[in-house]
Formats: sequence, structure tokens, C-alpha cells
Amino acid sequence: MYKTKPAILILCICLIPALWACSGTLPTQQKPDLTLAGLPPMAVNVGLIEVINRYDPSADPQDVSSSFPTPPDIALRRYGEARLKAAGVSGRLQFIIENARVHQLVKDPDSKIQRWMQVNRREQYDILATVRLILLDEAGTERQGTVLTARRTLELPASLSVASREEKQVESLEALIKDMDVALVNGVYNTLGLSAGVPVAPLGEIGPSFSDPKRDGSGATQRWR
Repeated sequence: MYKTKPAILILCICLIPALWACSGTLPTQQKPDLTLAGLPPMAVNVGLIEVINRYDPSADPQDVSSSFPTPPDIALRRYGEARLKAAGVSGRLQFIIENARVHQLVKDPDSKIQRWMQVNRREQYDILATVRLILLDEAGTERQGTVLTARRTLELPASLSVASREEKQVESLEALIKDMDVALVNGVYNTLGLSAGVPVAPLGEIGPSFSDPKRDGSGATQRWR
């Protein structure tokens, strides 16, 4: 019995670090988030702006938008609230998010050996956003309307780390919103004629400062090796 005491003591000493590690708080990596801090307001000649999110991800069984750090419908709502500013005395402009879906496609490599080994697979995300602008008068009667659409395709290697994938998803969403902003300025000022006589400030950077992909217009595909 006496000989077992040193062994028990050694075992207890060895278990102390493990027990401390279990009780300690492990550091968690913060997810990238699409921030709209400092977004310049866009003056609109109406008395009220309403931003309405009517998109329901659960209505589309193929939608994977919830896998993005910031789902597109949430990003569009934040964008509409930050970008549009009522600068008139009458009328109401509704910014209605009708679609903000993300569809995912897993693409197998051309090589049969690679397909058998399940290597070099790629993930493709198709992001489609639709926003309806409706101008109403003081009585609530619809006077004019227009539909804005932006689309982006993001292609990534399936082997990419979770952190890197989320960074690229945020970057692609940032590009989508910049495409939407071009359509918004044209829709509000040219189609609906709601200029408040204030110059439009450039959109500038609206997301976290990651590597800047080449952007070549709405509907472009961003591919990452």
C-alpha cells in the first residue's frame, strides 16, 4: 500500500494541467462580419424611408444563406437603413427585400482518380438579391416602383478552412452590395426622380479589410484557388 502512494501522487500532478485546461475558457475565433459603419447617407426627396425584409430563407429548401457569417438579407437590411436618408417633406419610399437567396453547388473534378479520392472538389455559391422600391404618397397610394437585382457567384476549393471560406463569403457579399448600390442610385434618382439636390457620396469600403478581389460588374464570378 505504501509503494502505491508515489504513483498516485505522480498521477495527480499529471492530471492537474488537463483539469485546468478543461475548466479554462478556450479562445474562439471571431467571425468576419459585414460592417456598414461610416456608410455615407444618400439623400432622398421623401418624408419617410421604410426598409422591409420580406425574404424568408425557410421558403427555399435549397437556400444556404444562413451559412454565411452575415446572411445576405440581413446585410441588405443594414445597407438600406444606413444608405437611404429621408430629406424631403412628403411621400414615403419603401425598400423591400424580396429575395436574398444563396444556392450551393459542389463541383467534382474532371479526373476520375480525383473524384474517387474526393480531392480537388469545389464549392460554388450563387447569390441572388432582389429589392423592390415603391414610392407612395401621403394617402398610402403607390405612385411608382422599380425592381433592383444584383447577382454574384463565388467559387471556392472545398478544402478551404472555415475561417478563409467565411472571409471570401463576406468579400463576395460586399461586392454584391456595391452592385446593388449602383442600381439603387439609378433607381432612386433616375427612375423615380427623387433627387434631393444633394450630391451622392461614393460608397467606399463597407466591409472588413480582406484581400480585394477583382470586381467586374454585377453577376461576376469570383474564383479562389
